[in-house]
Amino acid sequence: MGEHARRHLEAIRTGYLIYLADNPLKVQLTTTLPRLLLQGIFYTMLGRLVGGQSGAHFAFIGAIAFAACTDTVIGVCDVPMTDQWSGTYYRLQTGALPPGAVYLCRSLPYLTSGFLYSLLVLLVDGPVLGFAGSLGSLTAVLPLYLLTATTSTMFGLALAALAVGGSRDVLYGNLGSYFVLAASAIVSPLASKLRWLAVLGEVLPLGHGLKAIRAATAGSPWLVQLALEVLVGLGWLAVALLVVQARDRAARGRRVSVGRLHS
Repeated sequence: MGEHARRHLEAIRTGYLIYLADNPLKVQLTTTLPRLLLQGIFYTMLGRLVGGQSGAHFAFIGAIAFAACTDTVIGVCDVPMTDQWSGTYYRLQTGALPPGAVYLCRSLPYLTSGFLYSLLVLLVDGPVLGFAGSLGSLTAVLPLYLLTATTSTMFGLALAALAVGGSRDVLYGNLGSYFVLAASAIVSPLASKLRWLAVLGEVLPLGHGLKAIRAATAGSPWLVQLALEVLVGLGWLAVALLVVQARDRAARGRRVSVGRLHS
């Protein structure tokens, strides 16, 4: 194994250790998971109220994907904020990997846990809500759910990068999650009066991915929507890396200025 790969693996390992320290398994099983399972049931029942059984199926597909956002959009904001809270960002600046690469490696636990939350909502809520017969078709599109978990992680990382330097990580993460919920047709198709939300949904994660999932389970073409979801994820990844790089340069500039003042 090359030295470069070893450094990335070490960053991933560190990310998992930090994640488990901040999110103990007992806490996840007793608080986060029950809330997400109840959330999935609530959204699906809301979809049934709006559109009957077809509306319930529409909402259930969306609820599965949205369950990941607890970690992929909100939780992942902790990744860059950890160094700010602990005052250890200078260590990243002197490390072998650039801060952006470290943050990407440390975000993998949030992507993994978010996808597992989606899987559990599918397997637990599905039979409870009467969708046991749909488990086969929805299990077949799990790679697409993994994609939406990935793109939403990139979105969350971009929000986190913007929050660095202040205490706005919780605000940005929650607002981002609410925007995804409202604009990505999670529970029901957007009404004609809310087409402006549909425009916003074009650049947010999950929207195109859910269109691909719903089309795939219905036997319709879905590759175009898949490609658009990938582009959305890459776009937010670019935003995250550019913001991290800009903030890193600014921090290095301040360090140089302070050094000159003391010299």
